[in-house]
Amino acid sequence: MLKERTSKYDQRDLAAVDAAAAVFAEKGYHASGTIDTAQRLNIKQGSLYYYFRSKEAALEAVCLEGIRPSSP
Repeated sequence: MLKERTSKYDQRDLAAVDAAAAVFAEKGYHASGTIDTAQRLNIKQGSLYYYFRSKEAALEAVCLEGIRPSSP
């Protein structure tokens, strides 16, 4: 059984993944940077590293969230 993402951290983490996905969709992976995702979240670029250690890790999180089964 999958754990629902309901904690405050989980919700903020999911918002970071959603922001990264939106930036990648709008600009393309290669043309985007972590600053773009941070700006979308209205946080400082350094704070984004709390969620992702790199742009590559953000892409990994986006892909994993994309294949995550939804709750019933």
